[in-house]
Amino acid sequence: MTNQADDLLPGEAASLPMEVGAPPVSDAEVLGVWRRWIRQSNERLGRDEELPTELPLPNPGGKTPMFSFRMPMLLILRARARADREGVSLAKVVTTFIDQYGRSEIGSEVKMVVPAAGGPRRSRRGSK
Repeated sequence: MTNQADDLLPGEAASLPMEVGAPPVSDAEVLGVWRRWIRQSNERLGRDEELPTELPLPNPGGKTPMFSFRMPMLLILRARARADREGVSLAKVVTTFIDQYGRSEIGSEVKMVVPAAGGPRRSRRGSK
């Protein structure tokens, strides 16, 4: 007889350990945390949603699930204004950041980098 705890994926029974410099999360860890998230949601809401057995495929042309997060209004407005200036949607900015964050080494910071070349730049020096 196998121990049920032995059948759990990493992150399924409890939070993954924080190890600065560890490699990015693996697909097994992503699936384990997702399964824990669904299990906790089922318990909280009295549902019986089936636990996922594999990661979802990317859906470039399909419907993207909607999530909501609480953030200070000024952060959203500032990001929306910058996205407007750059001609991109705020959803694209958030998606890009979350993708980079999720694929980065544990404990690392995602940084914004100014491209070497591109559109017109304003001088940082004040005009005299």
